[in-house]
Amino acid sequence: MTPEKRGVVEAAKEKVSPMVRKVLLMSMNVGGGHTALRDAFAASLARIDPEGHRFEVVTYESKDESTLAFYTWVVRHLNPFQWVVHRFSGSERVLRTVLLKEQDGLIAEGRALFEKHQPDVVVSAHLILTGALVIARDQLGLATKIVTAIPDYGPPTRGFFPKRKSIRPDGAITMEERAYEALLERSHANKDNVHLSGFLPRPPFE
Repeated sequence: MTPEKRGVVEAAKEKVSPMVRKVLLMSMNVGGGHTALRDAFAASLARIDPEGHRFEVVTYESKDESTLAFYTWVVRHLNPFQWVVHRFSGSERVLRTVLLKEQDGLIAEGRALFEKHQPDVVVSAHLILTGALVIARDQLGLATKIVTAIPDYGPPTRGFFPKRKSIRPDGAITMEERAYEALLERSHANKDNVHLSGFLPRPPFE
């Protein structure tokens, strides 16, 4: 093959090669399940695309400390009333109020991450973080897709995939059938924006 033809072939290959998508995987320091879910997604993408031809993956743990401090305080001092916190997490009004106080916290952190990494899609493993990322994206006027990953088993609270568009992600990934079916019962959810997945098993259990 002549150098000229080889150049044409290589150029053609570049045109048909799929675009590398930048994926930002995020979690918060509020419990092992959230971080384990984020890392499971990273491991899955590394398995299907080990050379990084299709995905450029960035993992990130939020620097937020206030949410962990609140969780810790509830466990230590309000243990018998943890159900109240769970109930509040299902209130879109409460979630919106919490997020409005995060303009200089999680939302500012989200804007900085969008500007630095310019991801095509963000997967978040915590509902408060997800809402903050949606607000940050909209403030910047970006088209980045945001997906919430739900680590909980059983019907999730409404905070994970709220009806209110200003804090609702573009899609949700559930880890088991009950959570998946519960989400599909909501009027704003359907099989196009809610997906059933599962944890990637660790090598000894495969």
